[in-house]
Amino acid sequence: MVIMSSKKSKITDIKSYKALTTQRKVNFASAGFGSMTFSTTAYMAYKSQTMDALVHVPYKGPSEFYVDLINGNIDIASDYVVSGAPLINNGSLVAVAVTGKKRSMLLPEV
Repeated sequence: MVIMSSKKSKITDIKSYKALTTQRKVNFASAGFGSMTFSTTAYMAYKSQTMDALVHVPYKGPSEFYVDLINGNIDIASDYVVSGAPLINNGSLVAVAVTGKKRSMLLPEV
């Protein structure tokens, strides 16, 4: 899974994410409660102690939230690396973090 941000949000890594949560609420998109896209972002917030700074915006699926994420209506979201990597690599989105023990071959710099 990759956690991605809108370019408008100015979130580039976990440190900038945490800094933004001290200034305002951060919107995060998911494919609904219980989905991997929800669980990954919620776990990041839990581990970084920023749960109270998040506003969950549920969508029917990742394909719907990508439009709002690219346009800056949503601050962050997570999805499978294979789905997010093309939009990160073409500059439409920013990779914040990748889950897992190893770096992803699709996003080796993250």
